[in-house]
Amino acid sequence: MLIFNLEHPRPLYALPKRLILYTFCLDICSYLYERTRKVPGVQVYGPSPAAAGHRGRASLCTFNVDGLHATDLSTLLDASGVAVRSGHHCTQPIHR
Repeated sequence: MLIFNLEHPRPLYALPKRLILYTFCLDICSYLYERTRKVPGVQVYGPSPAAAGHRGRASLCTFNVDGLHATDLSTLLDASGVAVRSGHHCTQPIHR
C-alpha cells in the first residue's frame, strides 16, 4: 500500500519533496513492520508506523529474535547488506 496515493491524489512531482520523502519512509517502515511481525520467533515492539495517531513517529522497527543476541543478529544482517543498529543506544540515559 502506498500511502501517498491514498492521501494525495496529485502526481508525485506536484508534491513537496519532504512529503514525498516522509511518505516513502513511512511506506517502507510500515512494510518492514508488517512483514517482520509475521516471522515466527520475532517480537516487534510498538505500534505500526502507519497506525492511527502515530503518524509523527520515526521510521523505525524495533524487534528481538528469540534465541539470538542483538549483536549477533546485527552482525548477520550486516553481512547480508542490511543496515541496522543494535543495543540500547537511545535509552542509555534511562539505564543510568
